[in-house]
Amino acid sequence: QEGYTLFDPVFSSQPPGFPETLALAFDLFGDNVLVGREVAVASSVVVLGAVGWIGGRLAGLPTAPAAVLCLALPLAFFRQSQIAMPDMLALALSLLAAAVLLPTRGPATLARCALGGLLFAFALLCKLLVAPMALPLLLLIFLSEDGDGRWRVRGTGAPSRLFAFGLAGGICIFLVVSAYDLPSAYDQVVAFRTAAREAYGLDALKNLRLVWQLARDAPELGLVVLAAVGLPLLLVRNPLAAAFLCLWGLAAELFLASYAPVFAHHVILLLPPVALAAACGLRLGVHLVAGRGRRGFWGKTFVLAALVPLACWGLAWSAERNLADAPDHGDPTQKEAIALIELIRAHTEPGDLVAGDAQMQIFAAGRGTPPNLV
Repeated sequence: QEGYTLFDPVFSSQPPGFPETLALAFDLFGDNVLVGREVAVASSVVVLGAVGWIGGRLAGLPTAPAAVLCLALPLAFFRQSQIAMPDMLALALSLLAAAVLLPTRGPATLARCALGGLLFAFALLCKLLVAPMALPLLLLIFLSEDGDGRWRVRGTGAPSRLFAFGLAGGICIFLVVSAYDLPSAYDQVVAFRTAAREAYGLDALKNLRLVWQLARDAPELGLVVLAAVGLPLLLVRNPLAAAFLCLWGLAAELFLASYAPVFAHHVILLLPPVALAAACGLRLGVHLVAGRGRRGFWGKTFVLAALVPLACWGLAWSAERNLADAPDHGDPTQKEAIALIELIRAHTEPGDLVAGDAQMQIFAAGRGTPPNLV
C-alpha cells in the first residue's frame, strides 16, 4: 500500500521555482527530508562562493575569505543553510546575478546582462523576497572598472544592456508562469500575500525594531560595527562600490519595513551586504593600520590575533544566548510516546507524510515528514 494521497493540487504561497527544484531533486536522489536539506546546503555553498567573489572584486583578493567568514558566522545564516525553504536558493541565484554583472574594464556585454537577467528571474521564481536586489543589479549595468580598480559610470550602450537584462528575465518568467494555471497562481502568490498583509497589518517601525533586535546579537552586532567602519573606508577607495552596498542594504531594509509578516529568517536578506561591508572594513582597516614591510607584517599579525579570539567569543556568546532563549518543550513520557506512535500508525499508511511536533514519534512510527518541518 502506498498510503493515501495527501493532496492533489499543491498550494504554494511562493512562485513555482523552489517546489519544482525540490521535485527534481527528489526524482534524482529520493524523496526524503535529507535531500530537501541538501538542496539548501548546496545553495548556501553557492551563496558563500558568490559573496567571496564579490568581496574580492570590491576590495582585493584578501577580502574574499573575510567576506565568506563574515557571512558564515551569524547563526541566522547557519540555520537557514540547512532548512528546506526557498530563501537560500533565491539568495544564491540573485548573488550569482550580481557576480555576473560586476563591473569589468569594459562595459558589460549583452550576453552578461542577459545571463544576469536570467539568474535574477530564476531567483524571483523561487521567492519574491529577493525583489529588492533589482536596484543594485540595475546599478551594476551602468558601471565599468578603470585601470586603478575604481568603478565608473558608463552610460554608453546602457539602454541596450538594460533591454537585454529585462528581456531575458521577462521571457524566463513568462515561459515558466505560463505553464501553470494563471488564476490559481495569482490567487496563491499575489492575492494570498495581499490578504496576509491585511490580516497581520503593516507596521514598518515594528518590522525595523525586529530587524534591529536580531542585529543586536553577536556576531551580527560585530558585523554591523565592522560594516560601519568598512563603508567609509570603501567610500574613499571606491565610491561607487560603497554606493552599491549602501543601495543594496537600503533596498533590503525598505522592503522588510514594508513587508508583512516579517519573520526572523528574513534577516538573511540583509546579511550579504552587511558581511561584504564588514569584510571591506577588515581588509582596508588592516591595510590602513598595519602599513608595509616588516612593520606591516607584525601589525597584521597583531590585528588578526586580536580579531580571531573576538570572533570566536562572539560566536560562543551568540550560541549561548540563542539556546537560552529557546522555548523549553518537555519530551513526552514513555506512555505518551507509545500512545502517539500507535495513534500515528492507526490513522496513516506507510509512505504518508505526517506533519506534527512529535518528530521522534513520527520517525519511530515509520512515517516521513514534509521537508520544511525541521
